[in-house]
Amino acid sequence: MKWKINESHKVKKESKKLAAEIVQHYQAWKQIIIDQGLEGMLSQNGLHEEHLHGGLSHERSDRLNQHFRVIYRVDKKKGEIHVEDISPHAYRAHH
Repeated sequence: MKWKINESHKVKKESKKLAAEIVQHYQAWKQIIIDQGLEGMLSQNGLHEEHLHGGLSHERSDRLNQHFRVIYRVDKKKGEIHVEDISPHAYRAHH
């Protein structure tokens, strides 16, 4: 299946402000999906793909580097990845 990547307006706008390194990682992430599909992206070890919790439970995230992640939704029926945000990873303190 050929996957299509849709970026939110926020991602299009904010990606212009990101450091070149983050943009490079994001472009590489998108290229993996285009070339290898969702399965290829999920098989990449360094991305640390995970389902989100709480109010974002319908979304997933992958790490672009140690600090930034891409947040997205998957529509398997349509073969689409909807990129919602690229943001610094928020770490919670564990008590």
